[in-house]
Amino acid sequence: MTRPRTPPLARRIDAVLAAALLTVLVAVLASVTAARAHAEPMPPHAYQRLDRVGAALAKDPLFVDPDLAPLLGRADRERVRAAMTAATAATGAPVRVVVLPNPTDSESRGDDDVFLQMLHERTGRDAYHVLVTDRGYITAAAYGVPGVRYGGYDDGFPPDTSAPAAQLTERIVHQLDGYRLGARRDRAVTPRVRTPAPWNEEDRPLRSRDDGPEIAAPLLTGLLLAGPLLGLLLLGVPPLARALGARRRRATGRDAPLRATPRHLSRTAAREIDGLRGDLAAADGNPGEAFAGAAYDAAHLLLEDVTRSGGAERSGDLLTALVLARRGRRALADRDARPATPCFINPLHGPSARKRPIPGRGASRRVCGACADAPRGALAGRYLRVHDDRGRFVRHDDLGGLWAATGHGTRHDPAPRILEHLGVD
Repeated sequence: MTRPRTPPLARRIDAVLAAALLTVLVAVLASVTAARAHAEPMPPHAYQRLDRVGAALAKDPLFVDPDLAPLLGRADRERVRAAMTAATAATGAPVRVVVLPNPTDSESRGDDDVFLQMLHERTGRDAYHVLVTDRGYITAAAYGVPGVRYGGYDDGFPPDTSAPAAQLTERIVHQLDGYRLGARRDRAVTPRVRTPAPWNEEDRPLRSRDDGPEIAAPLLTGLLLAGPLLGLLLLGVPPLARALGARRRRATGRDAPLRATPRHLSRTAAREIDGLRGDLAAADGNPGEAFAGAAYDAAHLLLEDVTRSGGAERSGDLLTALVLARRGRRALADRDARPATPCFINPLHGPSARKRPIPGRGASRRVCGACADAPRGALAGRYLRVHDDRGRFVRHDDLGGLWAATGHGTRHDPAPRILEHLGVD
C-alpha cells in the first residue's frame, strides 16, 4: 500500500515552523547566557605580574623572567643591551625588552599585544616595548615614541616552534636594529588599543575600543546565531566539515603557513600592498625608496590584474605580489636599496640568510636561517604549498608562469619582469 505523500506546501510550512522554533530556542539560550555572564572586574591579583615586571623595568630596561633565564646567557644579554642602547641613541626613545612566558590563563589571555598595552597602562612609561615569549615570538609596540609601521622580525620570519630558543638573540637584535633604522624622531605613535575579555568571559574575542558598540540584545544575538545553526541542519554537517578542513593550515609560525589558499594569499597581499603605500608616503629620501616604489607598482598592478580576471587559482601571481610587497616594505624598514631575496623553501619565511644545497634541485639556493640550519631530511616538510590551476596543493616551486620567471621570488629585482609581463612601459 502506497503511503500518501506530504504536499509540498505542508513541507514548506513545517520547515518554516522548525526554523522559527530554532530561532526562539537560541534566543532564549542567549538571554540566559547574557543574564549569567555579567562582566566582572579583573581581580587585584591579576596585576601582580604586571607590577613585578614594571618595578623591575624601572631599575633595568631588560627584564628576563627567571624561568626563561637559560634562553639568554650573559653574553647574549650584553648583545641585546648594546642593541637597545644603539636604538635609543638613534631614535631618542627609551627601549624596554621583556622576556617572559605569556600563557592563555595570564592577565592578557595570552595576547602579546594586549600584554604590552597593559604593561604600558600600568607603568605609565612611554617607550618602545619588545616582548619575547617562551614560544620564541617577538612582539613590539611603540607608545608615545617614534614608531615604524613595519619592522617586526616575526612578520617575515617567525620562530621555529620546535626550537623556540634557536637564534633568539640574533632575532631580538634584528628587531631592535629594524627599529633603530626605521623609526623617525618626529613621528610619535600610539598603537591601536585592544581590551582583554572580561575576567569571566575568557572565550569572547578581544575587541578594539574603536570597534564601536557591541550588539548585546539577546533576541538579536539569537537571530544572528540561528542562521548558521539552521544552515547546519539544512545543508548537513559533512559539507561544513570539509569546508573547515580546507581552511586549516599547518604553520611554522603565525604568518608563514605551510599551506596557503588563494584567498589567504590575496588578502595578505592586499594588506601588505596597502602597508607599502603608507610606508612610501613617509619614505622621505630613504635609500630603499626606489626599490620599494617599483615593488609597489608591480605588486599593485599584478594584484589588480588577478582580481579583474577572476583568476581564483592564480596562486603564483598572488604569491609574487605578496612577496614583492613584503620586500618593498623591508627595503624601507632596513633602508636597503637591495633587500635580501626571500627564502627559497618558503618565501613567506622572509629574507634569506645564506645558501645551502636543495635536494632534487641540483643547486644551492638562498634560504632563511631556520631552513639553512634544518636537517636535510626536514626540508621537504618546510616547503610552502599553494594551489595549482586545478585547486590541488603543490610545492610553490612546482608552479610555472610568472612565479617561475621571477626565480620563484628569488630574482633580485623582479619588478621590471612583472611590469613587462603586464605590458607596462
